[in-house]
Amino acid sequence: GWGALFFLVGCCWQADNGALFVGSAFGRFTPKFLPTVSPNKTYAGVVGALLFSTCSAFGYAWLASVGDDEGKSSAVKFAAALVPELPFTDPNVAAGVGLVMGITAIVGDAIASLLKRGAGAKDSGSLFPGHGGFLDRVDSLVLSAPVLCVLIPR
Repeated sequence: GWGALFFLVGCCWQADNGALFVGSAFGRFTPKFLPTVSPNKTYAGVVGALLFSTCSAFGYAWLASVGDDEGKSSAVKFAAALVPELPFTDPNVAAGVGLVMGITAIVGDAIASLLKRGAGAKDSGSLFPGHGGFLDRVDSLVLSAPVLCVLIPR
């Protein structure tokens, strides 16, 4: 449903954001990650991607589980009301799935970079500054979506 789609896109795009922000800030201090495939990726970016995807999954599941709990601020209750229902009700389980989504986002991005390198294309566009083109925004979803479908409890 919508909750799973929101979870998927949120985790993958936060992984992309984490890789960009942490990699840009700390990448010069760490070795390159797959330099022949994508020379600008660093291990700092990998750590950032995993942290951002895991934390966003945890936060999303926590918000989804808040509901009408007593003692929560009205702002938290309002935010929780905006979150679609998630297939993972335990924030710790969601964080684990978010970690898996971060890993698959990194692998999907690396596969897209490998394909672009094979085609002789440096980038797939400049639609989103700092993030490249449309393909750069959805490359992580291509691999993560089927993995999430397997992980969703039936």
